[in-house]
Amino acid sequence: MCTSVERKASTPSSYRRGKEEEGDAAAPAVPQALVPVKQSLPSPVLRVDAVEGAGFVVCCVDGRFAVVKSHASLDYFVPEETMQLVDACTYYGGKRLATICTEGVFRGFNTLTGQELWCDALNDTFRPKICQANAKGLIVVCDENSIHFVRATEETYTLHGSATTQVSSDISFVRWLSVRDLFLVACQNGELYLLRFPEPCAEDTVHMVESLIQGTWWLDFPFLDMFPCFVHGEGDIINLLVHSADKDTKLYALEKKRDSETKVLRPLFLMRDHSSGGTQIGRLTDTTIFSSGADGRVVIRDIAHYQTKLSPIPPSKEKRKPEKEIAVRQFGRGGVSSVCLTAGGLLVCGSRHDGVLHLVRPDIAPVPSWKEPTWTRRKIKPLMDALSGNSEDAGQESETRRKGNLQQQRQELYARLETLKASWAAAMVDKDPQVPVSALVVDRRKEEFETECEEAIDTMNVDEYYHTLTNEFTQDNIRKKCCDTMDVSRCKITSLLILGVEVHNYQILKATRERQQLVRKVAFLRKLQLKASTGHRFHGLREMEGTTVIATAENGNANAGTDAALSASPSSLFYAPQDLYTHSRLIIQGILLRSRVLELKDAFNRKFTDLRELKKGVLSQMEERNQRCVKILRQLDQPIEGLFHPYVDPEEDMSTLFTVADDELPPDVRELLQHKSDVTIYSPANEAALKQWMDGLEKDVDVVRVHITPPDFADETKDSFVPPDERTEDQLRIVDEYEKKLKEETEAVNQRKEALRNEFAALQKETQKAATQVDEELKVLQQTRLVASEQIDEAELYAISLFQHVLLVAAFYQQYAHLNTEARRAQKKVVYTRTLLEAKRTSANAILAEIESLEEEYGKYISSVCDDAPFNDKTHGDKMIRRLTRWKNKYDENKATVPSKETPVDNFPPDLWAAFCDHCEELSEMKSEINTLDEQHRAETEAFTAIEEQVHNWENQVNECNVMRATIRREFVSHLLDTTEIYYLHQGQIQDESATATSDFKTSFLRWDNDVHAHNKLLLQSDSEAQALLQKIGKRKKNMKQTEWETERLQYCIGTLEMELRHLHTLRITRQMQEWLSGDVSATEERTLEGIAKHMDFVNVSMKKKVDDLHATALRLKAQIADRTTENGAIDGQFQQLKGNVEDLQTVQTMVEAHADGSEHFTRRAKDIYETAELEELARTQQEELLRLKREVDRLRERTFPSFAVVSKRTM
Repeated sequence: MCTSVERKASTPSSYRRGKEEEGDAAAPAVPQALVPVKQSLPSPVLRVDAVEGAGFVVCCVDGRFAVVKSHASLDYFVPEETMQLVDACTYYGGKRLATICTEGVFRGFNTLTGQELWCDALNDTFRPKICQANAKGLIVVCDENSIHFVRATEETYTLHGSATTQVSSDISFVRWLSVRDLFLVACQNGELYLLRFPEPCAEDTVHMVESLIQGTWWLDFPFLDMFPCFVHGEGDIINLLVHSADKDTKLYALEKKRDSETKVLRPLFLMRDHSSGGTQIGRLTDTTIFSSGADGRVVIRDIAHYQTKLSPIPPSKEKRKPEKEIAVRQFGRGGVSSVCLTAGGLLVCGSRHDGVLHLVRPDIAPVPSWKEPTWTRRKIKPLMDALSGNSEDAGQESETRRKGNLQQQRQELYARLETLKASWAAAMVDKDPQVPVSALVVDRRKEEFETECEEAIDTMNVDEYYHTLTNEFTQDNIRKKCCDTMDVSRCKITSLLILGVEVHNYQILKATRERQQLVRKVAFLRKLQLKASTGHRFHGLREMEGTTVIATAENGNANAGTDAALSASPSSLFYAPQDLYTHSRLIIQGILLRSRVLELKDAFNRKFTDLRELKKGVLSQMEERNQRCVKILRQLDQPIEGLFHPYVDPEEDMSTLFTVADDELPPDVRELLQHKSDVTIYSPANEAALKQWMDGLEKDVDVVRVHITPPDFADETKDSFVPPDERTEDQLRIVDEYEKKLKEETEAVNQRKEALRNEFAALQKETQKAATQVDEELKVLQQTRLVASEQIDEAELYAISLFQHVLLVAAFYQQYAHLNTEARRAQKKVVYTRTLLEAKRTSANAILAEIESLEEEYGKYISSVCDDAPFNDKTHGDKMIRRLTRWKNKYDENKATVPSKETPVDNFPPDLWAAFCDHCEELSEMKSEINTLDEQHRAETEAFTAIEEQVHNWENQVNECNVMRATIRREFVSHLLDTTEIYYLHQGQIQDESATATSDFKTSFLRWDNDVHAHNKLLLQSDSEAQALLQKIGKRKKNMKQTEWETERLQYCIGTLEMELRHLHTLRITRQMQEWLSGDVSATEERTLEGIAKHMDFVNVSMKKKVDDLHATALRLKAQIADRTTENGAIDGQFQQLKGNVEDLQTVQTMVEAHADGSEHFTRRAKDIYETAELEELARTQQEELLRLKREVDRLRERTFPSFAVVSKRTM
């Protein structure tokens, strides 16, 4: 549920106070808007926070704040001294409010009563901009690089020192964690620190920030807000959601054990919840959060899958969509900047750009009805008034403050008036340039205005000076780093016919040329190696298998022999992939690859230079031809048009890199340039003559025309004109000669013009032909560059694989050395723990032996003291021995204590009883000593067990290290012998989205298998497939043998059956011969079969005839049925017609009988029928006319828009 509130112009004093009546109890429990439509908050909202219950507090930028306790009341508090707020926070469930002002004043308020609790400056030079508190009242106040720690109560606060951070960027914001007293500090460059709130101390204590920092991280991008969605332990693992500055919402996993690493943290998930970036993240429930953004939307997202320890993965886009998206301020300026969640599940949204509040209830549908809340304006009680009461001094001070506020408002009005005057003056300057700007300034501000103008001019001059310095410095850096370091600079050739078609050369560094001496030495070493390997036994096999990956058509004949390889290009000197298993060979291969790349670039640059020179020559020829064409057009007295002008790119000349043309300047700068018409031309005639001379034009160009003038008597424009019928014979003869010369001259001029036109056409044709030829050469060069780029990329990819191989070797050596160190350390631990184990075993055995001797002495004690006093007494000795025995047994069971000498029993003499007690005490001491030794022995046994377990663990670790070392040795050898190959895959064989951009995708493209392990896995997989194929071949051979055996068996059976068939045939012939000899020829089997066949033929003919008769009968019946149906239809039509006539006649008869009184009913009825018939005829005619017009319009549309015909046909 979301509604917006519009602001209406009104003074801040127009507030009302009242209470809702009881009759409004039926209003909805959750309002759609807090502020009335006709009256919003008079100041932009800085922050909104929840208050215990269902209310919330709203802090405005000007220092005022409002408290909403229910949907029907709003308390608006205005402090006596309004100060611009920088930040604010609440604590103790929203009951207390702490604010930071622009002047560095730290203020506290009671949000329930509006009382001011304190108003102090933490430090004279401290200008805080961040204030953040937790629920316990611990407040962190920060500026750019220092932090003050404040512990607040319900009435006052205590300062617990400060700390100065040593960070490279300013602090941007602070967020508290839910565990202990930890909080996160974020900087503007993406750094993140985990700090601990210090223990109570003196307010002037300066803490060492190193003692407070618990963790440090560096995120890959600055961020605007963050929310810890999962905290494990005491900040050991933190899953952090942030609004990044690149407008994405990202999830980072922070771990303490990684705080010493300098790597930049990458996000695990990316979410694009807000198109214009996010502003705030907060918790909605235990597993959901809300997120507000500058696009005016509030997004609700489930984070249950983020509330656990996440494994490090590459950054990926979050595929889970948010649960809900609510558009709150989609057309509001700045979007939603502050959001809070109340106890009633209500989201309150505010913005820093206006005083409009939006209330959102995401769990229910919008409520159509709404009740305006009651406004209550209260004055915040100052701190001194709350302490001393409403005294007379306080009243005077309040009156003074009120007058000061009125004076401040008056100054603000004057300032707004001056701003309006300045805007009006700026507008009037555009309207009337004759009016100076100073004329629109008030007299008392003229001096100030002139001073501001001078300062603006000085500032502009200084800025222009430093801008010029920066520009020159930038140009010098570009020349030094991009031009001076190049042996061959980057340039291009453009097409003469097609705009945008161009080909660039390859730029080559000077340092690359300097390394050619090393390349020649390496090439010489490779030639020596190839020469030395000539006598190798497997040289032919090695040459056959040693075709390199990068070898192209140029080294296709490299296998012809060693002599050919010695004189070939560097590509013929490459090692085979299977030979690159030493570090030196890898280095040599890399140098040869760089030489190969340089060779390809030089070859292409030579072709590029040749085409460039050819284009220059063609352009000069085009210029000469165009000059000749211009002269021809002037001779023909025709306008200069129809010339072929090729496309010339000024950037082909690299010297124009630091030259800025006028059309490249911004429009505002171009307007400041001096117009060409304003440039003074000292001598127009000389300028024109100079231009004509520079263009290579002649002064006088003879126009090809007839120059013969007629005689004076034949010229009608002269006075001496003689009509033709009055001329003499001499005049007639002169006219005939003139006509003859005129005809000859006209023919000659026409021939000359035709020749000039043909020459013009030929020159233009040659120009276009030359341009076409240059473009064709450019296309060939473009294809050549594609091929060269493909080969260069191939070589660079191969060089990268070599570099990876070198790094892999170093990584294996480092890993192996680390395992050796771990194994030695574990072995030392094993020796040390075994020594401890032996010591513990000796100690435990000694204690055990002492326990056994004491137990033996304790068991034989009574028998050993029977002869000693007092047991040798004749009267009481036996009784005391029995008593001592009973006491010892009870004492062993913890049922008796040591007897006292002062209380003798059984009338024993005191001296005898004292001696008896001494023996009891001695037994008790022995028992205590035995128990003590038992405890020591138990402790020693437990220590022995623990040390024995440690020995076992360290031995296992030693074994694991040995196994891992052996594994690393095997893996090192396998990886060292692995090779990386680059394949050419033609288009159609594979659909590759990561193909290189240097190919035109018409013939082939490059594909580099980066993962060597995957390549080896494919090899092993192919080997397993081969094994499977061999097993399948074996099974099929076995099946073939079984099939051959079955075939042989079946052939044997066929032979047996053939023998039986011959035997039966012999028997049949014998029977037939016997029948023939007996003379019973008619009874033979053949005759019987022949009779049966004849009978079957007769039956078939008879049945076929019957079936044909049935078919003919069926056809005849079908025809008769059709005729009867037609007749029935005709008769039915006649019947219906007759029935209609009868009904009409019956109706007429009824009407005649009903109106036989001679009235005018028939006349009126006839007239109605006639009018109805005429109207029906007119309607039918109009419908036909409309249909004809519609068809005519469709026909015209089809002729005008051919696509309309297709659409109309589809519609029909």
